[in-house]
Amino acid sequence: GVTENTIFPVSCYPMPSTNVLNVAFSSISESLYSVRITDITGKLMQEERGTSLIGQNEFKLNLAGISSGLYMMEVTNGGERNIQKIIIE
Repeated sequence: GVTENTIFPVSCYPMPSTNVLNVAFSSISESLYSVRITDITGKLMQEERGTSLIGQNEFKLNLAGISSGLYMMEVTNGGERNIQKIIIE
């Protein structure tokens, strides 16, 4: 299952973002990851899935077509999860 209180740091930049959000996290194993961006009502706006590599993982998330505003970004990797607010301009 997903552990809520696991320390799983995820960095995302630039903030606020316009068209592209860079997302980075470190993984201790090859795991399935997902990145979900939802609006404040919980509606899914964007989802990206893949397999993380051992060590640092970085990728670009295309935000084109998402309206300006405040969103939640949930990153899961294996059993770890990180949720943070992002701002799209």
